[in-house]
Amino acid sequence: MKKWILGHTTLLAVLALIIIGFSIYANSFGNQMFWDDFDGIVNNAYVHNFSIGDFFTKNLIAGSGLESNYWRPVLLITYSIEWHLWGNWVGGYHLTNTLLHIGNAILVFFVLFALFKKKLVSFAVALFFLVSPLQTEAITYVSGRGDPLSFFFTLLAMLFYIRIHQKKSDSGAASYWYLAAFFMYPLALMTKERSIILPGFLLLVDIWYALELKEKWKKSVREIVMRLLPFAILGIGFLILRGTLLDFQNTFNIYNTHTYYTDHITARFFTFLSTLPVYAGLMLFPVGLHMERSLSFPVATAFFNPQVILGFVIAALLIAVSALFWKRDKRIAFGAAWFFVAIFPASGIAVPVAGLIYEHYMYAPIVGFFLFLAALVSLIPRNLRTLQYALISVGGAGIIFFGIQTIKRNTDWRDPITFYTQTLRYAPQSVRIWNNLGIAYADAGNLAYAKNAYERTITLDPANAVPHYDLGNVYETEGKMKDAIAEWQRSIALDPTFIFPYQKLYNYYVSIRDPASAQKILDALPKNKN
Repeated sequence: MKKWILGHTTLLAVLALIIIGFSIYANSFGNQMFWDDFDGIVNNAYVHNFSIGDFFTKNLIAGSGLESNYWRPVLLITYSIEWHLWGNWVGGYHLTNTLLHIGNAILVFFVLFALFKKKLVSFAVALFFLVSPLQTEAITYVSGRGDPLSFFFTLLAMLFYIRIHQKKSDSGAASYWYLAAFFMYPLALMTKERSIILPGFLLLVDIWYALELKEKWKKSVREIVMRLLPFAILGIGFLILRGTLLDFQNTFNIYNTHTYYTDHITARFFTFLSTLPVYAGLMLFPVGLHMERSLSFPVATAFFNPQVILGFVIAALLIAVSALFWKRDKRIAFGAAWFFVAIFPASGIAVPVAGLIYEHYMYAPIVGFFLFLAALVSLIPRNLRTLQYALISVGGAGIIFFGIQTIKRNTDWRDPITFYTQTLRYAPQSVRIWNNLGIAYADAGNLAYAKNAYERTITLDPANAVPHYDLGNVYETEGKMKDAIAEWQRSIALDPTFIFPYQKLYNYYVSIRDPASAQKILDALPKNKN
């Protein structure tokens, strides 16, 4: 039996990842859809009709009559396939996300094992990646799929790219694996824009093999450049397309306005540094998870800020430890490099990001972070085995704790009312969460609670047109048309370009056979709206 186990450790590792993955995410299969799920799937006509041409020429939520900065045709294809498989059965979408996440954990194991030939370290990193509750923002939330799906293509590209190095003596096989790796890049780009960084991961693979094989650097650099040049050309072409033909709003400034953050790269760099202490804390001790961290997270305008300095210390520590143990174990440096490569697209340094800090930004970087730690632990000398066993015990307890936290976090995503209520405990000033909670209560038929939520939204943001429109809808449902009309008119006064209250007023006047008032609404419509 012992001999069988030792001879089948890879199979056992894969089975363990599958069993653990399903065990901790099984309670998410009954969760409902909400928030972006409606714009991306439930109300998206292009998804329902499998309008593949529209997937490739229009923005992510154009099928719901809305605009966004995002172009993700491959993601929409997966949604559309599922819509035709199981329609509104939400369990199917959760199953897909869970399978993707488990698949990624398995790929992490194989990528790291192919590079380092260390099964235990590779499995430990894959397991921490799998069970971390930070991943629920990308897995339990159906619309978070962009992260696991794009990372799936990234990991496959890395695995195929590793095969190029393993098949160098066979040029035909190497060419086959190169094409397979290259094909993953457009799929990743068309799933999520942050996949632009995939060549950075491939560069890490190239550098690792150059160091391990002790090749002459002049020759290595030339070969690396030639291998990665087509990827670089494709990435540049993608950026050009996203800035021209596929620029639906403002690709390179999601805020659509100039702020100190968008206009100063130093502010974005300092702000990124200030996020590192938070991310480090969440990766090690993931409690108090929620989606509204950006609301209270300040833009850092100077280096001499305690949070920025602490972030700088963390970054410097990762680099210093990597350098200190460089000769003993280069996996430590590889882990640190993985972390920085993976987090760069979400750092906001090159291009402003939608939110300054989100838990799902750690979906791929967490692999590098735990590889860094696992490699360090594996270096503890034999005469300090007691310390090593103690740290391994802490790691085992951490796995159990992470798994329990993931199961608990899944329940926060059970339904919109539960989710928004939980989020408001951490972000009570969030305008969008209060308004979303109002919508959730209205959908559930609890109009009194819906009105309270909308009124709280209006109190927090009096200039916001949306809650007045939504409050008007509640009054309409209650049959209080005078109050409903007043709220829709207030909504228009606050934002004359907001189309939905015009539609409500027009439909109302048509229903009561008042063509003169209906015509006035049509005349008042903003230009280019109909």
